[in-house]
Amino acid sequence: MDQKRKREINDISTDDSHNIIRKIYRFSFVYSIQKFSLRTEKTGESLTSPTFVTGWKKRSEWCLNETKKLRAFLRFSILNEKEDEENVVDDRKVVYFDKNNGFGIPKFIKKDFLLDKSNGLLVNDKLTILFTGVIAFYKSDNQNNPETPKQVTIPQSKLSLDYGDMFDSPLFTDCIIKIGDTEIKVHKAVLAARSPVFYDTFNTTLEKSQTNIIEIEDFRVEVVREMLKYIYTDEVSNIQNMASEVLVIADKYKLDRLKAISEYSLGNSLTTENVLECLALSDNYSTESLKDCCLEFILENAGWLARTKKWKKFVLAHPLLLERLNCDDSLFFSLPIFLNTSLLTKEISVNQVNTWFFLFLYKSQSFK
Repeated sequence: MDQKRKREINDISTDDSHNIIRKIYRFSFVYSIQKFSLRTEKTGESLTSPTFVTGWKKRSEWCLNETKKLRAFLRFSILNEKEDEENVVDDRKVVYFDKNNGFGIPKFIKKDFLLDKSNGLLVNDKLTILFTGVIAFYKSDNQNNPETPKQVTIPQSKLSLDYGDMFDSPLFTDCIIKIGDTEIKVHKAVLAARSPVFYDTFNTTLEKSQTNIIEIEDFRVEVVREMLKYIYTDEVSNIQNMASEVLVIADKYKLDRLKAISEYSLGNSLTTENVLECLALSDNYSTESLKDCCLEFILENAGWLARTKKWKKFVLAHPLLLERLNCDDSLFFSLPIFLNTSLLTKEISVNQVNTWFFLFLYKSQSFK
């Protein structure tokens, strides 16, 4: 093999007195281009090689960023049919690299010379380029922070687990949440940091807050406990059976993420039995995503719902919600007989009937 190929590249200039070499990597990369004579690229156009790997002790892929200085000493050549180097360009100067910049040889070889078969540079119409280099990483001598050792493994965060333990422990608590006869000891700082409602409560001068006891009367113990667990850990579990109640308490204490989680749970568990309750809930607590899910579900099951007394009563109680339903006639025109019967039996008021008939006439005109 050509002696020039065996030659080590050892020179890296260090004339910059403000920088010291941190690491040096030597590497080589062989890139073969098949059917070179058929390539359509014109002069000045580029052909990109695959990403190649350099390494020292361990293989690793390299990229540059603004925090590292890098210099390289580069050498280009073409391998002939004997794998000897030809047309060697050994650039003796050190090249600076930074992010998104590259380096190359603009006049590496003439195309006519390369395509001439007598020169033996294209073996079976394949061009093989050998790229050899030395990369040196520099670090300013006034930097005191060493590079993070690669062998250090950073553990997963245990913050939510630790806060969960704090919720389960009475240690250092300074407040009591009282639900009926049940008392749950909590930490004011945690509740105030997570809920603007609790923050305002603890900053008032009311006698209730001065006694460090907060009474919650309109929710079950399980619902309050689930809310407090979320406040401490940012997580929920098994709320499917109480999602509607959790949504309401999340709305009351302005816990937007918990409210969205409850909304998502309800939207994914709709049935013909609960869709009307969920639709009413979405209207009362401004949850548009849940409302859209309910309306879509109603449209898909319009034929069945139109025959139920539950649906007809719901329409009378929430007539304006129907304005967003672009459904078939069955959901509207199945109701007049029910309305007349209900009015006679005093199940509904005249005002309810008038409201519904106004909407009914509006829809009737839209169907024409």
